[in-house]
Amino acid sequence: MQQKLFRIFTSLLCCMLPWMAYAQKQEFGKVVNEEGNTLKGAMIISAMTSKEVTSNKNGLFSLEGLIPGDTLYAYYAGYEQATVYVREGAPVLVTLKKASPWDKTTPLLWYNKKRLLVTGAVNVLTENDLLKSPAINIKNALDGRVPGYYSIQTDASPGNELPSIYIRGRSGITDAGGYNSLVDGVERDYGELEVSEIDQLVVLKDAISNAMYGSRGARKGVYVTTKRGQAYQNRISVMAQTGIQQPTKLPRTLGAYQYALLHNEGSANDQVQADYTQAQLDGYLNKTDPYLYPDVDWYDAAVNNTAMQYRFNLSASGGNKTARYFMMMGYTNQEGLLKYSRDNDNYRTGQSYQRYNFRTNMDVSVDANTLVQLDINVRLERRVLPHSSLSAASIWTNIASYPPGQFPVFNPNGSLGGNAQYGENPIGSLTRTGYQHQDHRFLEGSTRVFRKLDSWLPGLSAFASFSFNSFARPTMQQSQDFAVYTYQGKDQPYVKFGNDVPLSAPASVPTFSHNYAFEGGLEYAPKLKGGHHLNTKLKYFQVRQKQPDTDLPYSRQLVSGIASYDYNEKYIADVVVSYSGTENYAKDRRFQTYPAVGLSWIASKENMLKNATWLSLLKVRGSYGILGNDVYPSRFPYVEGITGSGTGANFGQTGFTGTGLQETTLGNPLTRAMEYKQANVGIDVELFNRQIALTVDRFSEKVNFIPVTPENISAIIGNSQVPASIGRTSNQGWEGEITLRRNWTRQFATHIRAQGAYYTNKIEYQAEQFRDEAYQLRTGRPLGQVFGLQALGFYKDQAEIDAGPSSSFTTLRPGDLKYKDQNGDDVIDALDEIPLGKPGLPQMQYAFEIGARFRNFELTVLFSGVTERSLFLNAYPSFRGFQPGSARPTAMVLGRWTPETADRATFPRLNTETNNHNFRNSTFWMRDGGFLRLKNVELAYNIPQSMLRRWGLQSGRIFATGHNLAVWSKFPDTDPESPGAGVNTDYPLLKITNLGVKIDF
Repeated sequence: MQQKLFRIFTSLLCCMLPWMAYAQKQEFGKVVNEEGNTLKGAMIISAMTSKEVTSNKNGLFSLEGLIPGDTLYAYYAGYEQATVYVREGAPVLVTLKKASPWDKTTPLLWYNKKRLLVTGAVNVLTENDLLKSPAINIKNALDGRVPGYYSIQTDASPGNELPSIYIRGRSGITDAGGYNSLVDGVERDYGELEVSEIDQLVVLKDAISNAMYGSRGARKGVYVTTKRGQAYQNRISVMAQTGIQQPTKLPRTLGAYQYALLHNEGSANDQVQADYTQAQLDGYLNKTDPYLYPDVDWYDAAVNNTAMQYRFNLSASGGNKTARYFMMMGYTNQEGLLKYSRDNDNYRTGQSYQRYNFRTNMDVSVDANTLVQLDINVRLERRVLPHSSLSAASIWTNIASYPPGQFPVFNPNGSLGGNAQYGENPIGSLTRTGYQHQDHRFLEGSTRVFRKLDSWLPGLSAFASFSFNSFARPTMQQSQDFAVYTYQGKDQPYVKFGNDVPLSAPASVPTFSHNYAFEGGLEYAPKLKGGHHLNTKLKYFQVRQKQPDTDLPYSRQLVSGIASYDYNEKYIADVVVSYSGTENYAKDRRFQTYPAVGLSWIASKENMLKNATWLSLLKVRGSYGILGNDVYPSRFPYVEGITGSGTGANFGQTGFTGTGLQETTLGNPLTRAMEYKQANVGIDVELFNRQIALTVDRFSEKVNFIPVTPENISAIIGNSQVPASIGRTSNQGWEGEITLRRNWTRQFATHIRAQGAYYTNKIEYQAEQFRDEAYQLRTGRPLGQVFGLQALGFYKDQAEIDAGPSSSFTTLRPGDLKYKDQNGDDVIDALDEIPLGKPGLPQMQYAFEIGARFRNFELTVLFSGVTERSLFLNAYPSFRGFQPGSARPTAMVLGRWTPETADRATFPRLNTETNNHNFRNSTFWMRDGGFLRLKNVELAYNIPQSMLRRWGLQSGRIFATGHNLAVWSKFPDTDPESPGAGVNTDYPLLKITNLGVKIDF
């Protein structure tokens, strides 16, 4: 018996020896992606031993104790989880497949969802999308990439490239609402973030996507999440860029001779004395003396053709199961276009901008159930400007408006040219008026705690957070002034105007603001059977905001809850209810309830479609909600205004007048937050393994309780009124995007993407004043509708003037515009104004992108444009001839009316005196405001893996990008996006060419 047991034991031992030997050795493996490139930092977990390891820079890993039959799980950010079975004698090769965009988690407003299960209308951009634009402010990088997102940039001055942003058009009469900007769940501006710190940027466009925000949700929004460290995926990233800025388009104005000649013609038409003598005209024409008869192009004299911009960035991320980190440092330097800004030894005045960004995001797993996050963001900015006594806007106005022949930049003796009328020589303004340094200091922090409460109730968790934003703007400035001198000729004395004033003592003007936010709540995600999934969240949120120059902080509170349900990821439903409000209204009007619902059906998962090889995705979704917008034009509108400086009353026989209390503005206790009823229906389709992708949305919204000042209340009431919550508007439209992708070979691929959006809106009610003519009613017409006169050409002679209606604006003369008398009262006046063209905000926008990849090279070209938009030339200084306050005329005035050109004139008779008849809104000045812009171009080279491994790098990319490179439009002479840019008070819009490199270690 013993011998038998010994033989059995010996046999078993012999059988186990190979397994024991196998278990003692180290098993090596390799992690690659679908292209065969190695992946560094992938996490490998053994199912049997629970041991973890990460792949090294060559994608290799080793695990002790592996035996055949074990299962390995591999994880890597941006890739699908992979499962590998260990087989005896077979090498362990882990191939990771890139995750589908529909499988990635999408951050929404205070909750996250798998993209496939999102029921709302959202668009997601990542760092790679945003890097294709070299724009300093990220807000200017989104045009053409998100259907329904439109930004209008009116000023591109360094550090002040803030566009006006519209998401799905316009729905407010006053547009006071704006949009929501949140970073990591906190109200913060995203425009000055570094691209490299952004994980995802999500544009939220419908009710269910914004419903958690309650009384601010109707404003729609942009929600940004910043990067966080991933366990065992340590990475260092370096990026450097340098770019050249140029004005997109500046007006071509008249030279000195043409300017003087035509100015005299305008004076003659107005029957006033000419400003320029014949000797001056001859001098300008023959250029006999550049000091006495100068011909100064002030753009050439004061504006550089180019200016540089530089951007550098360093980030590091990684960690382990216990602690993860993401750290980033960024530097931006944007120079200005104005010349001579460095010629003063004591200071610099040219517009420039420097920015330092610092971010640290920490995640600490205190234990298996507790996660603590600590985020700190610091941003330091310096804007260099001329002294506030003469703003940069004033300098641009002078550059655009000063006549070319009035005085030289510098006189023969080196003094600054000028005269009594034009005493602010732009070069003197740049070098001798002082300076201001605006130092913007932002400190932003957040602390969050997440705690699993499975011991109480499986699937239950709690969270709480505290956030603060602090802003300080100490402005250091010193003022100075200068004299100008008129040159009267050789051996003639100079005439001095003004005085040279030395630099004043430094003065500091501080500005401060801050806000605090607290939130807390519960989340419940039970594990259900049978394909059912439920996730619920209840949240309390409170914020207090202290704005500059205000005594009382703004306060808002809300309690919001969401329940998300899906069955087998095929039928999805979201329900949100928010009870929220602000202290700005009367007690019984402060809080409102805002519900929303979203539904989605993944039809491609139905049995009849799930095996269709041609159909990758068919998703139908819809949402409806009632959301709020609590932004109001003034504080506490329910409180009546009282002043202590009233005129009082007369007492006694001597007529003594005493002062006392006086009622000013009538309070309105019925004011409340605006109410938006928003509906959206959308469809997402992907065909032939995602080679064709289509998204279409149809939306509508009705807005109630808009604050408007009633026009139908007589002024006899004797007091001003706060806007009443009585206005109503409607807005509707569609938007869509289609993408075609094709991998022709492993080394060559192309894509084409096109998108478009169309909106229509109208005023439903605004307590409009009574109007004699129905065609003058604003109600029922689009928001921003322009009214003006219908032009019929020019008056050719006095007889035609005498035979027609008179003008209430001026005494008519031949060459003036002829208008239609709409109401037949034989007078041209404001009662003859009719609706003209389209609103200034485009009703339609579109974009198309083409791209190709060949081996390691990539090329992407993006065009974006707008149409259904009208602009009026008379609204911009360059097109108003010699009218007081206008800019130097362009060549357009060469087509002015004269008796000799009456049959072919394209511009009214010239005037140097104010002409309120010709230069008012009319069909004569109306132009198509549409344009097509070459928005972005990117040419990139991805460094091959073989070279990266040799250099010890994870990835490398060299790229050249361009922004606003060209524009095509029917609008003359200036950039149609902002025709006043670089002409009146605004800095020119910029085109940028940029070269950069990005390396990951």
